[in-house]
Amino acid sequence: MAEDYDPIRERFIHEVGEFAGGLGLSRSAGQLYALLYMSREPKCLDEMADSCEVSKATASVNVRELERWGAVRRVWVRGDRKDYYEANRNVADIAVSRVKDGLGRRLETFGAALDEAERDVEQMSDNPGGRDFYQQRLKEIRRHHSSLDRLLRNIDKVYGVVKRFL
Repeated sequence: MAEDYDPIRERFIHEVGEFAGGLGLSRSAGQLYALLYMSREPKCLDEMADSCEVSKATASVNVRELERWGAVRRVWVRGDRKDYYEANRNVADIAVSRVKDGLGRRLETFGAALDEAERDVEQMSDNPGGRDFYQQRLKEIRRHHSSLDRLLRNIDKVYGVVKRFL
């Protein structure tokens, strides 16, 4: 299933890899996704590793991550026992999924840190003026945290409305 060299496709693969790296994601994952997105047929790990000039292990780890994100899916190719993959071409769905996953984890971690800070401030006794100040600021942050949490819980509804205009 080898495809001929195509400078447009190669440039796209490179640029998506750079874009992914700039977002703090794996450059290799970006390149592998771009390769599958710009391919006419599904690709096996060997083909992906070869095309993106990464090891098969790197390709495997990154394809598993892309699969977890819903960015690629495993497909069956008649007459071959290897695993083949194709891209989910709905980039907006992938982005929303990543935002939900990443923001959800970070909000959970930050919420726990906020709980701890509030407990620590409650324990303050030697500086009441400082305690009032910190309680006020933590209350503000808690409101913002709650707003983001509500947004996250409703992001599918919000995205559903936005999607109608895309």
